[in-house]
Order: sequence, then C-alpha cells, then structure tokens
Amino acid sequence: TVSLHLTNNYFNGHYCGGTIINAKWILSAAHCWNDKQASEITVYAGVLRQNDIETNNYTSNKKYYVDEIIIMSGYTSVINGKDVALLRIRGGIDLDDSNISSIMLATPEDISTGKLDEYKSCYTLGWGSTMGTGSNDKMRFAELQITRNKDKYEGMYDIKSDMILAGTLDINDIDNDGQTNDTLGGRDACQGDSGGPLIIIDNGVPKLIGITSWGIGCAQPG
Repeated sequence: TVSLHLTNNYFNGHYCGGTIINAKWILSAAHCWNDKQASEITVYAGVLRQNDIETNNYTSNKKYYVDEIIIMSGYTSVINGKDVALLRIRGGIDLDDSNISSIMLATPEDISTGKLDEYKSCYTLGWGSTMGTGSNDKMRFAELQITRNKDKYEGMYDIKSDMILAGTLDINDIDNDGQTNDTLGGRDACQGDSGGPLIIIDNGVPKLIGITSWGIGCAQPG
C-alpha cells in the first residue's frame, strides 16, 4: 500500500491509503479525493514509516505526484457505494524497486471458487488511527474475516452489493448470541486507513478484493 499525503491550507500529512495496480495508476477511495485537487496529493511508495517521510529519509524513487483524479461514476457518498477513485501518476512508479510492488486484482473466478466466501481470512493495511493501542508511525496490518452479517447496520444503512463486510468474527460464539458471523471487535481499519487495500492471500499471492471505505466506529463488536 502507499501513503497518500494531502497538502493544502487546512491539512498537511498522511490523509488516506492507496494501492498500486500498475506503474501509472493507484486505486483509492472516492471519499478521500472527490473534493480535492490532484496537485494537493503526494504519493509515497515503499516507505513504511511516516517519520521517514517527515524527515525526508527516503530515496527519490519513493515519492510521486498525481496528474489526475478519476472518481467512479455514480459516487455520491460512502454509504451509497461506488467509493472508488483512480489516481494517475506523473511519470511512472519504479516497480523495479524491491520495496515497491503492484498487486493483482481478484477475479470473478476467485469469487466463484469461494475465495471470498464468508469466514475467509482477509487483511487490511495502513497508517490509520490505532485508538490508543500503539503508534501508527509504521504501516500496520490486521487479519480479519469476511462476513455477510448485516445486523449492526439494520435500520440505519443499506449494505450495497458492491460492499464487503469484514471483522474479527465470533467463530466460537463467545457472546452466546447464537451467531458465529458477528464481530468480536478489537481489530479493524480506522480513520486514516480509508482508500487502502483489503486483500486475500491466494497460495502466497496477495490479491486485492476491496478498498477501505466506511464503518460504524472502529473495532467495535456487533
């Protein structure tokens, strides 16, 4: 994943995450960039610590600029789906650097063969808030599981067909509610992780299955 920094009159620093899909394009979330200018974004690839960015402790091939933002047609807000943005990189990302890599996208075949089924493991990555559980200077990851349980959103939000729900599932029914596909909480993406990847590991190969978009709080049970 890459750290996307925003610099304008109101903000200066890590703002959202993104994922390299090839040397020219980064995939991120529409809600991060729908009201921003391409000139306000700086991309840092292959740098794990925000402190290294702040102190300029990185080589020149780790920093890139954005020439264009493309917001997915039909996007209006996170709760309505289509929360997808493409960022076109000026020049090209150095994918020959061993610390920088693009990612494969999951395919319809991955879905049809069950690799995105409920209870399957997935991972979120980023520099988002840790809610006081540790430093977010270094990129972190959390192992989660895919769920189809929408109970937490009933009466508030409609989970769209292009959304994936994930959390730490209560597989052993610790809360004794008769459900094993609700979440225990404790691990999650949070503010600052938006736009970053949700991935599976398929026979050792990372594949992108989603973009961090929204939720109710961070790491809550339900």
